[in-house]
Amino acid sequence: MVSTATCPDQITLSVTLSSTPERVWHALTTGRARWWSNMRFEPHAGAVLHETWVDHAGVTHESSGTVTLADPDRRLGFDWIDDGWEAPLTVEFVLTPATHGTQLFLVESGFSALADGARLHGEHRDGWMEHLGRLERAAAAAA
Repeated sequence: MVSTATCPDQITLSVTLSSTPERVWHALTTGRARWWSNMRFEPHAGAVLHETWVDHAGVTHESSGTVTLADPDRRLGFDWIDDGWEAPLTVEFVLTPATHGTQLFLVESGFSALADGARLHGEHRDGWMEHLGRLERAAAAAA
């Protein structure tokens, strides 16, 4: 189950995954083709990040950014910007060992700097909930 907390500038999501932090890290980074196939990056600070995606209207978008933090089995962070955004958004995943797996926290922030931030906030929240479900399945399948 995903829990959420929102404010105008950031999205905070938390989910307990049944896999170990090591398996979640692998799925999040080098195994991400199983759950986020159009996202490309190497899991080290300074690496370039790139995503090509198609919205519900069939319009292709390009997102790019930089990995800002990569602490294996613990934390992954990146900044990214999409076509038409005035400023980048910051994303951080935090993995914490839990009794039966891993507690994953995701924070995405920077929406208040965007003219269309309120709409994007809702779209990203929904998108992250979908992505985290896929990540959970990918990590469990790697077990």
